[in-house]
Amino acid sequence: MERESRTKLDLSRLIAIGLLAGVYFYAGKLGLSLALFHPSATAVWPPSGIALTALLLLGYDIWPGILIGAFFVNLTTEGTIATSVGIAAGNTLEALVGAFLVNRFAEGRDAFDRTINIFAFILLAGMASTMISATFGVTSLSLAGFARWADYGSIWLTWWLGDMASDLILTPLLLVWTTKPFPRLNLQQTLEAISSLLLVFLVGQIIFWGWLPARIQHYPLTFLCIPPVLMAAYRFGQHGATMAAFLMSGTALWGTVHGIGAFATAEPNDSLLLLQGFMATVAATALVLASVVAERGRVEAELRENEERLRLALDAGGMGTWEWHVSTSRVMWSNALERIHGLAPGSFGGTYESFLAEIHPEDREHVVRSIEEALQQRRDHYSQYRIVLPDGHTRWLEGRGKMFGGLKSQRMIGICSDITERKEAEEALRRSEERLRQQAQQLEQQLIASGRLVSLGEITASMAHEFNNPLGIIMGFTQDLLSETDPSSPNYRALKIIDEESKRCEKIIKDLLQFARPGSTDLSLTDVGDVIQKTIDLVDNHLYKQNIEAAAQIEENLPRIYADPQQLEQVLVNLYLNAIEAMPDGGRLSVGVKTKSVNGTPMLAITVADTGFGIEAEDMPKIFHPFFSVKKKRGLGLGLPVCDRIIRNHGGKIEVESLPGRGTSFEIHLPVERSRSADELP
Repeated sequence: MERESRTKLDLSRLIAIGLLAGVYFYAGKLGLSLALFHPSATAVWPPSGIALTALLLLGYDIWPGILIGAFFVNLTTEGTIATSVGIAAGNTLEALVGAFLVNRFAEGRDAFDRTINIFAFILLAGMASTMISATFGVTSLSLAGFARWADYGSIWLTWWLGDMASDLILTPLLLVWTTKPFPRLNLQQTLEAISSLLLVFLVGQIIFWGWLPARIQHYPLTFLCIPPVLMAAYRFGQHGATMAAFLMSGTALWGTVHGIGAFATAEPNDSLLLLQGFMATVAATALVLASVVAERGRVEAELRENEERLRLALDAGGMGTWEWHVSTSRVMWSNALERIHGLAPGSFGGTYESFLAEIHPEDREHVVRSIEEALQQRRDHYSQYRIVLPDGHTRWLEGRGKMFGGLKSQRMIGICSDITERKEAEEALRRSEERLRQQAQQLEQQLIASGRLVSLGEITASMAHEFNNPLGIIMGFTQDLLSETDPSSPNYRALKIIDEESKRCEKIIKDLLQFARPGSTDLSLTDVGDVIQKTIDLVDNHLYKQNIEAAAQIEENLPRIYADPQQLEQVLVNLYLNAIEAMPDGGRLSVGVKTKSVNGTPMLAITVADTGFGIEAEDMPKIFHPFFSVKKKRGLGLGLPVCDRIIRNHGGKIEVESLPGRGTSFEIHLPVERSRSADELP
């Protein structure tokens, strides 16, 4: 069976080679009938375009058909077997090199789909590869005495230009019309296509068939044939461009051969050279225009598709888009954003003032201040605020915007998303944390009263473990449901919120466990500068989301210290996250490290400072107490106690300074010269 299939394949290739040889032969004879300067060189050579098309469509192994056809064309024209072999070898090599270059650098048979590939096709196939055939052919004839060396340049130019024009006019026509499906046309478009081709033919006749008065027939009016060809390319793409160029070329060729038109000169071969150069240029221009139009159509289709995808994604995520022209105060909302605000499509007022009127009165000043800061500092805008729907219900929104344009044409484009469910989940979690903190404080007071404070760590660890088991089940089932839920489903968003809040609970449990155990330290020589840079990278995404600028000042040649790098990372990340939470509207996080003498002892001083809302004076003495949390902050109040315990285990201490509304600064002191083992730590 396999042998039968191979035999059929070999037979089909032989038939294809034979057909190609026959077509090449008769096309060559037709071209040589216009050989006006030398019997073997013509400015009109259709076989070049046919050969290149055959190799691009059927493959390189069809090349013997080109060799056979070219050999017999030249053998029956002029020359010997040797010259015919030389010319045939040049013709075959030209086609093979041209096909290889087009396949390698211009996407092969799809070379006319993109403008850049058309230029590559013109340069590589039309101009470069055709030099091979002209050089082989003219050299073979000159060596055998069938052409004078004095005429070498003229014969070579005629040969090369004939091959180039064929590649640029005939190859695109054959490739496009055999590989690209013709677009379906309605009656009106069909009539337009026919009219377009008739116009090309009519203009060609007027210019090249002697329809003009005799006194102006030789005027340079050939540029008039360009518009109808380009119009066909613009309206009907590659099919229109290739057919119009071929039709105009054939019409012009007939007139020029008969001595009519602007290219007709006293030397008929010169006339054909001028004509072929002109028509090759027109054909290439039409192809480029057709590809530009096609690329524009593809880009527009992709844009429409992307816009539809974006619209679906925004709708599924409960988001809407907006655009604000600052100078005119004009605001445009998408229909989805109007729905979020409970408005009918098109009913939004369309001004900045209309937008502010939608915001809850208590949040309006905060949003205005955030927007003004974004305008002044030319940075991204971010804010969370409440709106009041027409039915009186309150919803939470999250707004993000990006600045564009100059000072006189400023505009901000952004999105708004409904985060009411997330806010409700956060509030429920906050209430749970508050209840847990109150219970822990009551337990602490009871233990203090009973003189059993030493057991607080054990009880805390037990509580954490009890919470950890059901939380693990919740997180596992949530991940399973997320993997099986379509991201466009409303349930997916609710599951994501559950997943995020479960991770927050997981962190709280880790804090409880960290607080519950004294914490061993695995000391090693540590480069604190590297630890600082690594931890800043860990929270970089949080900084970006809240428009917080981070700056690190690390003193050069810092001494390395004996420390547990993982525990230092935990301390720094905890302080960073506290600072980020203290700057919901953006700000600056400054981190620095330097050597410092504290009471005569060399210390490494690490500073973490923010520009957030600060800590009230009455809260300062209690910030390192377990389960105490300052106002405006969430959590169990274990982060700072854990940090304090870790630093004390390293023989250091933490100091804090803060001004309400001005920010907070933590300074960590760690001993520089420390070589004791973990067992010797206090």
